[in-house]
Amino acid sequence: MTPDHYIEKAKHAMLTGQPNLAMLYMKRGMVILDQRRRAHLKKSIPGMFTLLAEDMNEVGRIFNEAVTPMFKAANEAFENFHRQLLEQYQNDFALVSE
Repeated sequence: MTPDHYIEKAKHAMLTGQPNLAMLYMKRGMVILDQRRRAHLKKSIPGMFTLLAEDMNEVGRIFNEAVTPMFKAANEAFENFHRQLLEQYQNDFALVSE
């Protein structure tokens, strides 16, 4: 099947009031186009570097999604600890000044 075939099927699905089916056909067509693009890029050295860069960007995105929640949780824990420490110092200072 070619991407054009899936585009035609998506058009027909839209005309018959099936937008979800049209979306599935368009996604399938995009997958085929991406597979062809990657196969074409593998044939040259600059294309291979392009694919490597795309894959490295994907790895970076996945790493970012995995690590960001950990840093947010650590930041919240530190802020909570800092707030409690300041409250304790304020209470101790209030007792000393009286």
